[in-house]
Amino acid sequence: MVFTPEQDAFILMAHFRSGNRNPDGTWSYSLQSCIEQFSEEYPDVNIDYDVFKNHRSRLITRYENKHCICKGKSTGRPTVLSENVVNDIQQRMEQSSKKSISRLSAQTGLSTGTCHKALKKVLHMHPYKISSVQQLHALDYDRRVQYCHWFNERLNDNNLLDLTFYSDEAWVHLSGYVNSQNYRTWAAENPHIFVETSLHPQKVGVWVAMSRRRIIGPIFFMKL
Repeated sequence: MVFTPEQDAFILMAHFRSGNRNPDGTWSYSLQSCIEQFSEEYPDVNIDYDVFKNHRSRLITRYENKHCICKGKSTGRPTVLSENVVNDIQQRMEQSSKKSISRLSAQTGLSTGTCHKALKKVLHMHPYKISSVQQLHALDYDRRVQYCHWFNERLNDNNLLDLTFYSDEAWVHLSGYVNSQNYRTWAAENPHIFVETSLHPQKVGVWVAMSRRRIIGPIFFMKL
């Protein structure tokens, strides 16, 4: 929903018209009254309550801070991705591939949107997560290769897969678990949502082992 400058001015005036002076000298303003005035003035405009509410708040903030409801001027940072600019970005990322887009923006003087466009659409680079694996020492590599060859050569032995067990375990959080890496809340303004978690949450572990002929488990155990 996009508001025209004339509508912005009317919203601000409707906001102040809805004001009532409290006994302690402060003022209260009615969002509902503001919406009703706007609907009466612009009956053909469909109003989304949350969009209108957030837009009204932004207009009031602009007016209180700048005595104007117009948007701020552009930062003036360059947005043209010339060959020299792209090469500079590529060299910086090659020197430090873990650099964040905000840090790249600060170093190059480009907006974060322009840096993001250069990385994805021009340089075809994508962010990848780091995987944590078990640390191996120098002697471990040859031993693992030797074991793989030994195991592969004896696959035809009848008892090998019968005696080879593969095991795994999993933990279940009894009080729930929130993965902050992929949990997101979409809103026009930051709702500042917090989730309280125990310092030592209760968890139930499940362990199971499996061979070609047998399954051991599942075995449950609790961690307090």
